[in-house]
Amino acid sequence: MKIMKRLLTVLMVAIILATGSSCQKTVQETSEQPSYDNSVHGEITFQEMFDNYKGVDPHALDECIGMLEEYYQENSDDKEASKTVAKIYKDICDIYELQQQQMVISEILSYLDIGNEEMADKAAQDSTGLLLLANQGRSAIRNALNGPYGEELQKVIDPLQLHVYQETIDYTPEMEELANQSSSLVMQYLLEMSMPVSCEFEGKTYSSDETLPKEHEEEINRLLWQAREERIAPIYAELINNRNAFARLLGYDNYLDYSYAREYNRDYTSADAKAMLDHIYEICAPLLISSTSCIGDASLNNPLEMSNEEMFKTLGDSLERISPELKESLDYMKKYGLYTMGDEPQRIQGSLMEPIYSIRAGCIFIKRNNVLSDYVTMIHEYGHYNNAYQVYSPALGNINNLEILEVHSQGLELLISDSVKNTFPAEFGDYGASIVQRKLKVILSAVMIARFEIECFEHPEMNAQQMREAINSYASLAMAGADELSDIISYPSWTQIHHLFNVPLYYISYAISALSSLDVYSEYLKDHQTGWDKYTKLVHISPDMKYVEAVSDCGLHDMTKEENIRSVIEVLTGYYQDEFTEQMNEAMKNGKLEEFLEHFRENVSDSLG
Repeated sequence: MKIMKRLLTVLMVAIILATGSSCQKTVQETSEQPSYDNSVHGEITFQEMFDNYKGVDPHALDECIGMLEEYYQENSDDKEASKTVAKIYKDICDIYELQQQQMVISEILSYLDIGNEEMADKAAQDSTGLLLLANQGRSAIRNALNGPYGEELQKVIDPLQLHVYQETIDYTPEMEELANQSSSLVMQYLLEMSMPVSCEFEGKTYSSDETLPKEHEEEINRLLWQAREERIAPIYAELINNRNAFARLLGYDNYLDYSYAREYNRDYTSADAKAMLDHIYEICAPLLISSTSCIGDASLNNPLEMSNEEMFKTLGDSLERISPELKESLDYMKKYGLYTMGDEPQRIQGSLMEPIYSIRAGCIFIKRNNVLSDYVTMIHEYGHYNNAYQVYSPALGNINNLEILEVHSQGLELLISDSVKNTFPAEFGDYGASIVQRKLKVILSAVMIARFEIECFEHPEMNAQQMREAINSYASLAMAGADELSDIISYPSWTQIHHLFNVPLYYISYAISALSSLDVYSEYLKDHQTGWDKYTKLVHISPDMKYVEAVSDCGLHDMTKEENIRSVIEVLTGYYQDEFTEQMNEAMKNGKLEEFLEHFRENVSDSLG
């Protein structure tokens, strides 16, 4: 997946910001796991959701919360009070999920027309509204858990989500104000990215919305990006200060500490993230070279002239041969039109899958570039969607471990890379090698960007020039290997990475998950069925389970550990070294050695500089 390709949203921040310091009374977790019926999905089309869009109702939970308040103390009038409390809890979860659906629709509408300020404002309002609803609902459930019926109530709550309710704090007016400011700043950032900028070059004024002279295109683009950075950097700094202030209200020194410990529920620290950069390139370099050597003409930048429907049919044909379960979820998505893919200029650049809990599925958004990577991006987002379709836990208490979620998508790209090769034949190349190379680029870029983010949060006083110098210094440390790195070094294009302002301190999850997807693929290469079995088990694990526990349950490695990274990389490096020999021998046999070597030289030169 390209950098910037996975655009998660304010919603994720909104849902998980609601957890804070411990409440007064802690309910003992239970080992009993509530059962959810994953066979029932909503029967509503994406278009019907758009047609019925009304926005998030800030009072949607008022009635249910009012009913639940009657059970914070003993309620002698209700002989089945425990069952009543459990039903109210379920009603609160269901109502919240209908509001979450409204938030997703407003978000997609704003991304379909990024210059529409009215829709951007509406999306920001819905984001804040859902955040406050989450806090209200969680606070009410926390109070009920602390009441006389708490022991029975906890039996119907997913034990992995109990702490979310137990640790919820009531928002103060100051917290609500900061949440409003954060949503507004995010939308301001998005709008700023859509606005034209201008610069002076050799006595002439050039704009970003005009065609530039070819002979000076690179120099002018650099100046235009710097002009945009001067406008974006102050907004980013405001966001950092806003989030640091929010974290301090929750009892943390800064947002960096808060996000790793609470927001992402990670079992590794920002210090671990820093340490990864110290050795990651040295470990990955052999695989980067061997996989690049095997790409041949199997480039993901090759033109793609397929309609959305043709792409989904091609994917469906592949899935039908692999897994009826995967085909079923794809058929549901197509039946209800749960996707929007296009190349319209007003559509925001990027792609995402948003879960829609009310239908126990999700929706896909993709800005098409009409190259083969669009098809791989579709596979990636479908991997996320399939998990949303197969596994459910209530949105109100949902955490979603991002390292696990990203293996669902990146792992699927690799596991069905053979079908890509069959559909888009390459004379010499291996699309699996091309996708592996892309995972390595993700790893190198993610570690670099994670270091940049950490520095920005540690030094929120930095200006645009200092931010540019920081990202360039980390790009130099990460060295070559990511096609985005050269752009970041040449231009201040870090401003285009939506995650930096939209899902702060998320990016390291891409590195961990990409490493785990390589782990899945190494298992697949050793034994196809074993690889699929481990991947399928991971898809069905609760999204609230922590990373290390989840991969351990599936027989996979903890890829935050250097020795595990080295072990997996060695397996894949050996595989592609052998494949390169086979490809070269085949080219010699067919009298095409020179052509084969020319592809090899081009790929290595482009990738490694």
